[in-house]
Amino acid sequence: MSGGPNVTSRASESARILKAARERAGLTRPDLAKRAAVKTIYLESVERGKYVPSVSDPHRLVGILHLDADDAVEVLAVADELESNVRDHGRGPTR
Repeated sequence: MSGGPNVTSRASESARILKAARERAGLTRPDLAKRAAVKTIYLESVERGKYVPSVSDPHRLVGILHLDADDAVEVLAVADELESNVRDHGRGPTR
């Protein structure tokens, strides 16, 4: 993942938050993927920290998973920061 160690560690934390919230909600990856209108393999990559979703996907995930305010801000901030890196420097969020 590009963007430096701070972005990488924040992206890993974002992935951990999303996975834990999905598990607390009692949803399988396929269940959440269907609700969020994304592919299961994509969601798996997000949860493993291999890919940080674009801004629209985290908004859907935050809403579906009912994240608390602190977790929602972290997930959305990481997605926005990495999308800015792509826009400004051509660096994608994948490893």
